[in-house]
Amino acid sequence: MAKRTFNRPPSGYTQYPSETLPERWPLATLTQPRNISYNRDARLINCYVELDPQTQEYLVEKRPGVAQPLNLGSGEGRGIFNWRPNTGPIGAGGVYSIVGAQIFKNAVLFGAVSGAGSYVFEPMLEGPYVFFNNSLEAYYTDGTTLTTVTDPDFPTGGFCLGAAYLNQRMYIIRYDAGIQGSDAGNPGAWDPLNLIFARNNPDGGVTIAKQLSYIIALKQWTTEFFEDVGNPTGSVLQVVDGAMLNYGCSDARTLHELDGTLFWVTASKDGAPQVGRLDNLTFKIISTPPIERLLKSVANFAIIDVSAFSLKLGGHRFYVLNIETIPFTLVYDLDQNFWYYWNDPSGIAWPYGSSTLLNDQILLQRVSNGTQVTCDADYVYPTDLGSSAVVDIYTPNFDFGVNRVKQLNMKYFNSDQTTGSVLQVRYSDDDYQTYSNFRLVDLGLIRPSLDNEGSFQRRSYNYRHVCPTALRLRSCDLQIDIGTG
Repeated sequence: MAKRTFNRPPSGYTQYPSETLPERWPLATLTQPRNISYNRDARLINCYVELDPQTQEYLVEKRPGVAQPLNLGSGEGRGIFNWRPNTGPIGAGGVYSIVGAQIFKNAVLFGAVSGAGSYVFEPMLEGPYVFFNNSLEAYYTDGTTLTTVTDPDFPTGGFCLGAAYLNQRMYIIRYDAGIQGSDAGNPGAWDPLNLIFARNNPDGGVTIAKQLSYIIALKQWTTEFFEDVGNPTGSVLQVVDGAMLNYGCSDARTLHELDGTLFWVTASKDGAPQVGRLDNLTFKIISTPPIERLLKSVANFAIIDVSAFSLKLGGHRFYVLNIETIPFTLVYDLDQNFWYYWNDPSGIAWPYGSSTLLNDQILLQRVSNGTQVTCDADYVYPTDLGSSAVVDIYTPNFDFGVNRVKQLNMKYFNSDQTTGSVLQVRYSDDDYQTYSNFRLVDLGLIRPSLDNEGSFQRRSYNYRHVCPTALRLRSCDLQIDIGTG
């Protein structure tokens, strides 16, 4: 019988003691572009992270996919909203979708509207009605009749995108920072005396919102708060003394509300745009310096296409931000506090601009043509209309805290075992400038692995997945030896 031999570390390397736990290459990473080019540094593309509460480790999952397209009229998608009134006639509610200069209710043509810009929808208990505007015209409906606001006291063409409802009245904000309210219970009647100005600072209005029982005026550089004090004449609103933010709003289209939290891209006289969130009237910046470097590259929000919406799916809540001059979609994970890049299978920004919910099913509207699609987790919809998204995990440069040469003998991938799921693996040893050839790992195996990954001092990895399957990566274990020099 031949003598049995054992693998030993290469000459000049020290094998880890057998009782030492193997190293793990980190998969979840903060998005860290060093400049406005996103082709270098650690980043997560078309995926998101989730913290395992038992192991306290992050796993990485493929982003949701889309299916079941529904084509409506011709023209750009300008907004989608599922109105679910608590009172009123049966059938008043439904999915309202604005495409070009037409509005559809439950995929049936409902009427004609102004074919410009984005729309914001705001339901009203009285009536009940749903009110919507695009900063040029305003409309409301009880589910049967579509009505244009024609009151001469309504500032047609002179108001900002957005609306907010509080205590029977609908509110809009004008460019001169005047907050004008409708008559109680009537979104078609507007009193010119029902007006109050947000003038703690001399900046103009941008958009309006509500949080808790407060009306919020978002302006060019600042944000002010108002409450309903029931004044018998003029506006029932009164400014909340001492409540002001030294942050305004770069563009009304970036404002979005999710579970009572407001998100928007800020503006100020003193710095570049940032992304902020307002929870229970408490404000904080959520964008990281790398994300802010990208936002700084946006020259003028007013002349480019911008959209923001939310996804609430599988225990995650995402704020989704599209800016025309950034070639991918920025996605913020509210609960994990991570930023991601998402794009479509062709490599351009994820092409959806608004969302709503119908019977626990997320509906998205495509910006370019108004197509409506359903969205769900990758194990439900593993592709985008049959095409596989390109998932890319770019890890940070890693040296395991030792500047000596490392010899990587084996990599073991802990993932969901899925037939037909293949991971492409390559590395860079020169700071993301050049890469090795891809090697393939079959994630349908019980214990996927790669051997003979060579030596390095500092290394980053790119893990790529382009398959019509779900993906969930838990970790990457290493059999690694440390050199003596």
